[in-house]
Amino acid sequence: MNAIDATPLRACAGRAADVLVETAMVVGGTSTWLGVVAGGADEGDNAIYSTGQVTLYDGSAGIAMAAWSVARALGRDDLAKVALGAARHAVATRGPLAATGLFDGLAGIGLAAFEVGTCAGDRKLGAGGLDILGQVAAAPPTEVDLIGGSAGIILALLRVAQLTGAARWRTAARTHGEHLLAVANRHPWGWGWPLAAFDGRELCGLAHGAAGIAWAMGALAAATGDSHFLAAVDGARRYERSWFQRVENNWPDLRETTQTTPGAALTCPAYWCHGATGIGLSRLALFRLDPHLALIAEATSALQAATSAMSRELDGYPAAGLTLCHGLGGSLLLLAAAHHTLGEASHLEAARWLAAQALDRLGPDPWAWPSGVPNGGFSAGLMTGLAGAMYVLSRVAEFGEAEPLAVLGDQGPA
Repeated sequence: MNAIDATPLRACAGRAADVLVETAMVVGGTSTWLGVVAGGADEGDNAIYSTGQVTLYDGSAGIAMAAWSVARALGRDDLAKVALGAARHAVATRGPLAATGLFDGLAGIGLAAFEVGTCAGDRKLGAGGLDILGQVAAAPPTEVDLIGGSAGIILALLRVAQLTGAARWRTAARTHGEHLLAVANRHPWGWGWPLAAFDGRELCGLAHGAAGIAWAMGALAAATGDSHFLAAVDGARRYERSWFQRVENNWPDLRETTQTTPGAALTCPAYWCHGATGIGLSRLALFRLDPHLALIAEATSALQAATSAMSRELDGYPAAGLTLCHGLGGSLLLLAAAHHTLGEASHLEAARWLAAQALDRLGPDPWAWPSGVPNGGFSAGLMTGLAGAMYVLSRVAEFGEAEPLAVLGDQGPA
C-alpha cells in the first residue's frame, strides 16, 4: 500500500475541533453542549435534545479527554480551553449521578478531571478529580463490566496509581479484582460473567463482556505482581474462544436483542462495544502487558474481521459515521493500536486509507456527519459523537503527537 497523505485527515480533525469550540455553551468557566441522546421509556427510540450530560461515554468528561488530546496534537489553545471547561462542568454538575463506573459514572468523571487538570496545571480541578476517585475507591463493587462495573473501575484506579505512584489505588483495584474472581461462572469451556442489565447473560466483547474483564484483570496482575488474577484472563479468553465463529472469523453479540429469530445465525458485529473490534483491542492490550503469540493470533482474526466489515460498510454510506462505540472509529482505533503494538507501518497506512475513504462518503463538513445515537442527530460526545470522531482522525493523522486515551484500549495503562 502506498503512503497515504494524512494532511486531509488532520484538516478534518481541525474542522471537527472548530465545531466543538463553536457549539460549546460556556458559563463561568465550564463547557457543555446541546446534543441528542437516546430517548427514555416514554420516548421509545426517538431522539431528544439535552444539555448537561457529564459521563465519559457521551458527556463532558469524555469530551474533555478527547479535546485535550487533540488540542495538544493540533496546537489548538481554543480547544484546550474548552476541554478544561468540559472537565470542570463534569465535576461541578455530577451531583445526581450515583453510578461509579468508568464510562457511565463517577470513575470516568474523576479520571478525566484528574488527567486534564494535572496536565493543564489546574490544581483545584486535579484535586477534585482525586476526591471523586476516592469516593469510587471506597464504594463496594456491584456490576462487572468495562462500561459500568469493576473492570472499568480497575482500569481507572490503575491509571491514577500510575500517575500518582500511590499504593492506595492499587489496593482498591485489587478489591474489584477479587470481586470479579468471586462472581465468575466457571464453565468447563471458560469463564463468563452474568450481567443484571442483560438478564444475567454472559457476553463476549469489550464493553459488557469477557474481553473487557480480561483486559482489566491482565492489567491488575501486571500492576500488582499477583498472578492469581491471570486465571480470569485465561478463563475469559477460553470463554470467547468457545463462541468464536470460524465462518465469520468473529465473535457473536449474545445480547437477547440481537437474537430476533430462533435458530438464526448469530450476529457477529465488528464494533468497539461488541464483536471483533473491541476484542482485538483487548488482545493487543494484553499482549503489551505479557507478549504471548496466541494473543496476536486472536488479534489478527479481529483485525481481519474489522477491516472486512469496514470495507463492506464503505460500499455505501456509513450510518454511524466515524463514531467510536459502534461506528467506524473503533476499527480505525484498532488499526492504530496494532501499529503501536506491533510496529508495522501497514496498519497505520490502512487506517489512513480507510479514514480517507470514509470521509469521501461522509463529506468534509463535520456538521453533516452522523452520530451514533438514534436518528443520527448531533452529539458532541466521546463514544457516540463528534469528540470521538475528532480524536480518531487526529490519532490516525498525527500518530506521534495525539496523546492516546488509555480508557479506549488505544494503549492501555502501563
